[in-house]
Amino acid sequence: MTNINYIILTTVLFMHTRTGLSIDCYQCASKDGDSINRACLDPYDPVENEGDMGGCGFMDTHCVKYKTMSKLYDSGFITGEPKETVVVTRTCIRREGWGEFCQAIESDGAFMFRCFCKTDGCNRGLTFLPSFFVIFVACSFVIFSISK
Repeated sequence: MTNINYIILTTVLFMHTRTGLSIDCYQCASKDGDSINRACLDPYDPVENEGDMGGCGFMDTHCVKYKTMSKLYDSGFITGEPKETVVVTRTCIRREGWGEFCQAIESDGAFMFRCFCKTDGCNRGLTFLPSFFVIFVACSFVIFSISK
């Protein structure tokens, strides 16, 4: 074999290995109130958004879905009322040694839900918001009642 044949063979094998080992995740981002790009919000339709599925980087190990819910205030200049805002992002991420799980984080009155999974296209699902929210409110009520 000539050197060019080795180069071609190595390139083909490398490309095949990258494709075989990388995870495919939905990749998009949307904010409610954005009339142009609402496709990433829940409920997510993988048929409508089939172009969002893409190969992740060679080192990526997980698909992830972030859902952030916060209240934005207009400082009283318009209505003075808070407006709930939801931002959903689906993408790939590298997290060596991590399993599959969902997590809720509260900070400054905003909630971020993030779910990590390891199979192709697994980040299309709904966040577990309804069941988590009920449990969170119930636990908060019990803790508040006990502390009185």
